[in-house]
Amino acid sequence: MGSPPEGRRLPRVGAMFLCAVLLLGCEPSPDQIERWKSTEKGPGKLADLLQEGGAKLELRAQAAAALFAIGRSGEVEEQLRHMPEAARRNLVHLTVPRLASVVRGGDPAPADSGAAVVRPAGASAARPPTRQESEAKDGLFRLRLLGGPEDQQLADQALLEFVTADLSGRMSAGSIGSEQILLALGKKAGGRLAAFLSGCARDATPEAPGLLPAASILGRLGDPVARQKGAESLIRLIDEQLARQGLLLGARRAEGPTSKRPTHLDTALRALGLLGGPVASGYLQKLASSSTSVPLRQLALAALGEAADPSAVAVALRLAKDRLEQKGVREAAFAYLERAGQIVVPDLLKIIADPGEPGPTGEIVRFRALEAALSAGQCSAIAGVLDALPEGGPGGRGYSKEDLTSYVVHQITPMGALCLPAVRDALHARSWVARTVGLLALSELANGHAQDEALVRALGQDGARLRGAGFFPANTVGDLAVSQAAALHRKRPTGE
Repeated sequence: MGSPPEGRRLPRVGAMFLCAVLLLGCEPSPDQIERWKSTEKGPGKLADLLQEGGAKLELRAQAAAALFAIGRSGEVEEQLRHMPEAARRNLVHLTVPRLASVVRGGDPAPADSGAAVVRPAGASAARPPTRQESEAKDGLFRLRLLGGPEDQQLADQALLEFVTADLSGRMSAGSIGSEQILLALGKKAGGRLAAFLSGCARDATPEAPGLLPAASILGRLGDPVARQKGAESLIRLIDEQLARQGLLLGARRAEGPTSKRPTHLDTALRALGLLGGPVASGYLQKLASSSTSVPLRQLALAALGEAADPSAVAVALRLAKDRLEQKGVREAAFAYLERAGQIVVPDLLKIIADPGEPGPTGEIVRFRALEAALSAGQCSAIAGVLDALPEGGPGGRGYSKEDLTSYVVHQITPMGALCLPAVRDALHARSWVARTVGLLALSELANGHAQDEALVRALGQDGARLRGAGFFPANTVGDLAVSQAAALHRKRPTGE
C-alpha cells in the first residue's frame, strides 16, 4: 500500500484499540479511568480517551481531570485549545467541578455533577496540600478562561480558597505560584485578602505567616476600599499590641524617648507598609513622628520604605535634617529616602551643600545624604551630588583622597558601567572636587580604552590645587590626571 502521504500520520495503536472498544460498546468504567492514573500505560490511555470524540463527555472529563492530577496539565490545555469552541466549553464545564473538588481536599465530583463541594476557607490550613491537590489547582488555573462564566466563577472561588488557606505555606505549591494566581484574579482576590487581614486582627496574630504576602499582593491589586479595610485591620491589630506593651502614641518630647522595643510587631508593621495607601501611610507617619519608642519609630520608617511611599517624603526629610533627633531615627529616615526615588534628590542635594550643623557631625550627615541621593537617583544624580559638595570641604581644609574615595567614589563605582557617561562628564565640571572624583572613579570603572585615556590626559594642565591629604606626589588636578592616565594606559586591552 506504500507510505502514508507526507503530513499525515497513522493513528496510534492505543487510539485504534480504544476506538474499537467504544464501537463495541465497551467503554472504560470510571474505576478503570481512575486506575489508569497509576499504571505505566495509563497516561497514554487517558490522553486517547480525552481525544476520542465518540466517548461519553463525562468520561472524557474524568480523563482530563486525571491527566491534570498526574501533572499532564500542559498536554490537556493544548488539546482543549484545539477543540471546537462548543465542544471545549462542554468538556471544561464538566472538568472544572471535578478539579475544584480535588483542590478543596475531596474526591473528584461525580462525572455528571456541576456542583462544587463548598468547604470553609482555611479548612485544610493545618496541613500542606497533597501533590494531587496542587496539580488540580494548576489545572483549574489553566481552565479558568476556557469555559463559560459559570466555570470561571467556580474555578476562581476554589483557587482563592486554596491559596488563602495557607498563604505562606502554599505560595510555591505546584507549578503555578499563589502570587501569579492572585494577581490574575485581581479584584476578586482583594476582598478575600482583606478578610484574611481582618482575621489576623480578630485572632490577635501579628506574626501570622501569611501576613506579608497578603498585604503585598493586596497593595498591588486591591481597589481602594479593599486596601483601606486591610489597613484598618492591621492598625487595629498593631494598636492592641502597643496598648498591651505600654507604647501608646504620646507627646514624645514631653515624656522623653525610650529605647523600649515593641515585640511581635515587625511583621505587622512591614505588612502595613507593603499594603500602602493613605490610611496605612498616615498611621506609619504618625508612629514615626510621635511615638515615645525610638525603635518603634525606626520600624515605622522602615515600613514606609517597603513600598517607597512618596507621601512620607516630607516627614522623612524633616527627621533626617533635625539635629535634635535621635541618631537611630535619623538613620532610619535616610534609609527610607534612599528607597524613595528621584523625587527626593533635590532636597538631599541641599543637605549635601549645607547639613545645617557644624563639625564632624555635620560632615557625617553630609556624606550620609550623599549616599542616600546616589541610591535614590542612581547615575542621574551624580552631577548634582558632585556639584553640591562645597569646594572648601570640612573647615576649609578640603577633602582627603581617602574620604573622597571611601565616601564618594565607592558610592558611584558599584553602580557599574551605566554611570560611565556621568563620570566622564564630571571631568568637565566647574568644581575641582567633581573633577577629582571623576578622575578617581573613571580609573576604577573604565577598562583602559584609548578614548578614556585621552579624556584624562586632557586634564593634564589643570592647575586647580588638591586641597586635602593623601594625594602626594600630586599637587594639582593636572598632576592627578597624568598619573591616572598612566594607570588607564596600563589597563588598555592587548592590541589596542
